[in-house]
Amino acid sequence: MLRRVGGGMVVLALGLGVAPAWAETLDEVEAKLKKAYEEVKSYSGNYAIVMNVGTAGSTVHSELRGPTEWARRGGKIFMRTELKGKMTMSFGDTKNENESAMLMVCDGEFMWQLSEQMGTKTAMKTKPDPKVIGDVASMFTELKKDHDVKVLDSAKVDGADAFVIEATAKAPNPQGVDKTVFYFRKDIGVMAKMAGKDKDGKETMTVMLSDIKANPDISPDRFKFTPPEGVQVMDMTSMGQP
Repeated sequence: MLRRVGGGMVVLALGLGVAPAWAETLDEVEAKLKKAYEEVKSYSGNYAIVMNVGTAGSTVHSELRGPTEWARRGGKIFMRTELKGKMTMSFGDTKNENESAMLMVCDGEFMWQLSEQMGTKTAMKTKPDPKVIGDVASMFTELKKDHDVKVLDSAKVDGADAFVIEATAKAPNPQGVDKTVFYFRKDIGVMAKMAGKDKDGKETMTVMLSDIKANPDISPDRFKFTPPEGVQVMDMTSMGQP
């Protein structure tokens, strides 16, 4: 039976109690994501990274897309992400377009990055940054340093349930990202989407990880890196990396 009360509809259920839906705290959400992340063994998906940055008289638009693979083995994290795309820079009536490609491989010990732009290839070797390779605990720790962080209503991303976290910079950067919204998959603790906005609320950057497959079999060979012939690798492992 339905009764109209104060302009709203109230469901009267005889003999049944309706429990209120309490919002989860940031600590509760963080704990659930950490647990889900620690239990996942591997995943794969496809990245789409779009950036739009504009200043007086100039704009930069870039799009990078490609597959990613991730695995946890023997207490170590392995990752391979291949991105290709185009950057368009506009200055008044002048427009320049450059194609670019990037390969990032974490072999469980080091992070390797191979970049190609305007026909030139460069390679770099660093220590893995936990935030970059998906560690939820490290991401939250870093966010809380310089941002006010809160939980928003849950949402679906690419058909999956996700916790939604909003991070607002404590010291806003007029020319940078002021507010970022993160979408973490509830089942595996992986960041499936990120949207960054400037001080005016304009979306300047989006990262989308779609077609996620949880716990697929991934060959260990996918996480091996061999520099292309003739490309010198810059070793940054001793320069204060995490």
